[in-house]
Amino acid sequence: MSHDPAVTTYVAFLRAVNVGKRRVAMAQLRDEVTALDLDDVVTYVNSGNVAFTTSAKRTTAGVKRAAEAMTNDTDHLIAEGRELHWLIRGSFMDSTLKAKDWRTLGDEPTTNRNTTMLAKLVDRLV
Repeated sequence: MSHDPAVTTYVAFLRAVNVGKRRVAMAQLRDEVTALDLDDVVTYVNSGNVAFTTSAKRTTAGVKRAAEAMTNDTDHLIAEGRELHWLIRGSFMDSTLKAKDWRTLGDEPTTNRNTTMLAKLVDRLV
């Protein structure tokens, strides 16, 4: 991965990849992401985790404000630069945020990963 400060590294967690009958080879996923003019494309495990670099602009201030406005007694959201941190007081099932809440940030599907998988991915990227 690039360490150029003008280039941003992103990690995408694609939803429903290699679940049930939906199968995508990670080599094919890397090719598809590379075809989007993204660089340094790598995948991690066989579940739609893909990292890449780009010099494209980051998430807007409006999206940041909207995400942080969803904070409540159970869910705490903080946008820092290009990252959104979501702390759930309790388990994932205790979250009060539903799919409709996430759609206020944009009409894109969402997904999540646990901290164990994230730590392993960070180790691979650093």
